[in-house]
Amino acid sequence: LGQGYVKIIDISIPTVPVEINEIDSLDDRNWRLAVSGNYIYLGNKGEIWDVTDLQNPQYLSQMDIPSTTPFLTIYGCEIIDNYAYSNCGYFGLRAHKLW
Repeated sequence: LGQGYVKIIDISIPTVPVEINEIDSLDDRNWRLAVSGNYIYLGNKGEIWDVTDLQNPQYLSQMDIPSTTPFLTIYGCEIIDNYAYSNCGYFGLRAHKLW
């Protein structure tokens, strides 16, 4: 995780990690993420990406995350079955059907 991007790294040989690609996020504050199969959920803006092709990640959708404050923090995110969930603190739990 970095400022506006998420790096995709091959760790099949743990002693020799190789950067494969990066996802340019819509947000510069990606502090939470969840991975389920070939999907990555970036918590702070609720972005959902398909990383089936690691060389060419595809943006799929974005959850409706409250934006009444510029400093909204997502306290946790998880992908379970066909849903992405995020804990938006004061705004409660959000769920988004993935497919």
